[in-house]
Amino acid sequence: MAIPKNIRKEHIISAIEKIDKEGVPDNRKATRFYLLYQDEHYPPKYVLSIANIFANGLELLPSEFSGGRETNQYLKELDFNIIEQAKADILFSQILSEIKTRNIDITKEVTITEVVNLVPYKATAIENYTSYAYAITSMLSNQKKRDYFLFENQEVQDRLTFLAKYQNRSNHEWKLSYSNEIVWINPKYYTRIIDKVDEDTKIQEINKRLREKIEKHGELVLEQSFENMDEEGFASLFEADDKSAAIIEIEGIKKVRKYNKEHIQGLKSFYKYQCQICGHSTEEEYGVSIVEAHHITPFSLTQDNNIDNLMILCPNHHRLIHKANGQFNWAKNEIVYENGMKEKLKLNGHLK
Repeated sequence: MAIPKNIRKEHIISAIEKIDKEGVPDNRKATRFYLLYQDEHYPPKYVLSIANIFANGLELLPSEFSGGRETNQYLKELDFNIIEQAKADILFSQILSEIKTRNIDITKEVTITEVVNLVPYKATAIENYTSYAYAITSMLSNQKKRDYFLFENQEVQDRLTFLAKYQNRSNHEWKLSYSNEIVWINPKYYTRIIDKVDEDTKIQEINKRLREKIEKHGELVLEQSFENMDEEGFASLFEADDKSAAIIEIEGIKKVRKYNKEHIQGLKSFYKYQCQICGHSTEEEYGVSIVEAHHITPFSLTQDNNIDNLMILCPNHHRLIHKANGQFNWAKNEIVYENGMKEKLKLNGHLK
């Protein structure tokens, strides 16, 4: 049986509204493709099944029509956006959906086990447990520039990223070795959970939650959040004093952020992806380059992302500076730590 041709766009929208209220059965969740509507993700085949209720009075059974190309093409012809996602990204979308449905505090610090319990294997549509376990590893890692989670112990995420990238990996190491590690969702994704109230209220709420994280974990959590953040996500984390000023300030921040992201990439290239303190590069040993941008004067205080407030560091020195309260001595070209230890910059071609 083919998809009934009298299912129209308004029936699809009615189906989406029904799904918003009632949710998606575990056995009808998407495995690869999603219908994207108003920043929310829906399983295309299930949407069409429900849409038939509004078009013809009864739900279409999944055995009565084909998913994949047939379903996706039909929805595209009705001007709906169909996107393809990796299993790791689908799992994260499901986690956000569960957080919203259960009214869980998205800013709460949790263990990896608590994260995984939100999307148990049997509640997903992933074909086998091995694929599911790898999707969990990939979701928690920085593979393919994923940044869904921040870790209390960054070395754990680095290890998971390594496991996700290489074939000789243990798909179950997150469960065997790291199940009790503390993580929290990157603040840039808070906007996908907080109810769609007016923009000022939403921005202020996100800002409040992020500041709480900074107070507890230090400036590093902010810099980790911004490393791959787009302009819209960046802008949403800062509120202005009043509604009339908010748009101007937010737009201004977006423009500055877009301009200065090029500065950050330029600095990384300038130093050949080497740490300015130790001169180390991961390229020769591991075949990948990992350096991070550090703000000399805390970004949360100044929103200064200009080149003369940036330093390129390896992950180890970046964390050391934040945990050991390292301060840059401009006159002596060195980092001075709280315990009195000093380290001169081995590389410095832009901080004068």
